[in-house]
Amino acid sequence: MAFDFPANPTPGSTYSPAGGPTYVWDGSAWAISAISVMPPNDGGEYVMVNGAWRLSRQGFDLTGLATLDIPVPSWNPAQVRATLVAQNTSTANQIHYLRASADGTNFLSTSGNYTHGGFVHYNGTSQFQSVNNSGSTGIVMASGGTHGNLQQRSEVTLDLGIAGTAWPTYTVRGNSYETGPANLIQTLMIYGWITSGLVTDRIRALRWAASTAVPTGNLTVEWLP
Repeated sequence: MAFDFPANPTPGSTYSPAGGPTYVWDGSAWAISAISVMPPNDGGEYVMVNGAWRLSRQGFDLTGLATLDIPVPSWNPAQVRATLVAQNTSTANQIHYLRASADGTNFLSTSGNYTHGGFVHYNGTSQFQSVNNSGSTGIVMASGGTHGNLQQRSEVTLDLGIAGTAWPTYTVRGNSYETGPANLIQTLMIYGWITSGLVTDRIRALRWAASTAVPTGNLTVEWLP
């Protein structure tokens, strides 16, 4: 079937004939546009890069969950930004972790696999408190939050690939509200790293984990080049 292509196109001009793909004029010829190939229909957000779709953003419903595994996309992003919003109806502190896997199956979860330091600020008499370098079983996304009507909020940025002898590093910032004698708003700022030698190439998967199943919550994951 012959298509009636427009005359005198300019670079970037498109033509979508009935029953055919979309063509784009590249300056010398009409070529089938890469955007004629639809992205996967899996709920994720995709961007077109050099003619191929890349997974760029995912959203996960955490309602009723205590763990969630998330594979790293095959296009090897350099970083991930994970944003948590969760509610806790218990009077006990709800702790959220993000854990890494170097092989996509086994997740680092031993005390001391992760080291971090920084500070916590309270709006009561405690005010600023230093968090000295200490080991952890995961990247601590949120450690407070005992108010049933207020959500815990946190954002983690983590290196996924390393070069040479570098260690994967991460930053955390978050907020929560702790009930009790002081009724404190907690603000957390952390810098940390995964212990030397545990990741020698890339992080292949992530695992979100909470101390107890959350009644409501969501996790947004953005893959960054």
